[in-house]
Amino acid sequence: MVTLESKVLSVGGRRPLSTAAGSYKKRGCSLIAMKSVKKYLLIGVGFISLVLGIVGIFLPLLPTTPFLLLAAFCFIRSSNRLYNRLVHNPVVGGYILNYLKYRAVTEKTKIVALLWLWVSIGISMYFLPQAYIKLLLAVIGVGVSMHVLSLRSLNSSEFSGDTK
Repeated sequence: MVTLESKVLSVGGRRPLSTAAGSYKKRGCSLIAMKSVKKYLLIGVGFISLVLGIVGIFLPLLPTTPFLLLAAFCFIRSSNRLYNRLVHNPVVGGYILNYLKYRAVTEKTKIVALLWLWVSIGISMYFLPQAYIKLLLAVIGVGVSMHVLSLRSLNSSEFSGDTK
């Protein structure tokens, strides 16, 4: 006889080992509760990443795109509503969709990103007295520049800026 509890504890249509099922019963939790915790954890990490990505728009040393992509990754696995709101956002949605779909950005985005990157790195290097930190900043700047330049450039007909 298959009970609701055995369906909840089953993974991939197979019932897990009795020790695993017993440990869930002993601790008073179920896979549904564990999935709920995972969902809210992913939503929390997604919002933190989103905030860091937005702050990164104004602070060039904080990378915007990786945090926005992490937010999209977390939201797609936890909340379709939040994911859709993110990718349909008029400010950042087009960039996320283009990066995910084409692994590409517009030429203007590349120029602005590289300009802000090197201006902020230059200012930071000017004020830092330690040569090894200046070298580290230069290496990071070269790596980020290589990544940005390796992305395909979109023309205006391919750009998903109108995410409505």
